[in-house]
Amino acid sequence: MATIGFVSWKGGTGKTLLAFNTAERATAAGIKTVLCDFDPQPTSLRQCQLRATHSPNAPKLNAVKGSLSGDGIAALQKMALTGDQELLVCDMPGADSFTMDHALGILDLILIPITAAPYEIMITANLVHRGVQNGWNMALVPNNLPSIKTRRQQLLVTLTGMGIPIAPASLIRRVTHWDAILAGLGVCEFAPNSPAAAEMQVLWDWLSKQISLIENQQPDLNEEILYA
Repeated sequence: MATIGFVSWKGGTGKTLLAFNTAERATAAGIKTVLCDFDPQPTSLRQCQLRATHSPNAPKLNAVKGSLSGDGIAALQKMALTGDQELLVCDMPGADSFTMDHALGILDLILIPITAAPYEIMITANLVHRGVQNGWNMALVPNNLPSIKTRRQQLLVTLTGMGIPIAPASLIRRVTHWDAILAGLGVCEFAPNSPAAAEMQVLWDWLSKQISLIENQQPDLNEEILYA
């Protein structure tokens, strides 16, 4: 099983949206996937409940509640070793803690959503520094970005200086994501021909390659430091 997690030390970066959409894309691709919600406010699980209520004909997403307790981390380790599923997608809480570090050390790939807000860049830089010290496999995911192209380009230049891979997709702030959430759907299901869906599909195409590399025990993110 490949284990990936969407991680930030603060809320509001889009971890839940990306985790839910990743689980949906993986399930649609025929990958046996579990979405594990570690956030004290289980938003990913709530999203799955909305899915069951408002889109009952949509494919079911396999979701469970996670915990950063000692027992919860042990359960994560056990789940990562089981052969029953192929992919574990973790929606992690927006916090920094000792137990969080233990949980992140289990993940094969840590995906760090980051917006253009200056304080988020500073906090993310500290998270990346911690990850480098601990030897975590990480990549940045530019998310919830302004539509102004020059602003996005400025952010990407800044992110390059952090020295870790950047996913080749810049997800712009779009109301299509909000409408999809209310329906309990991934954006590629809700509006497959929309710009939001195209951006999410670019992210998934890249992620699916990384998952294949993990499964083959050949993680090599650095070959794709790309810009959208």
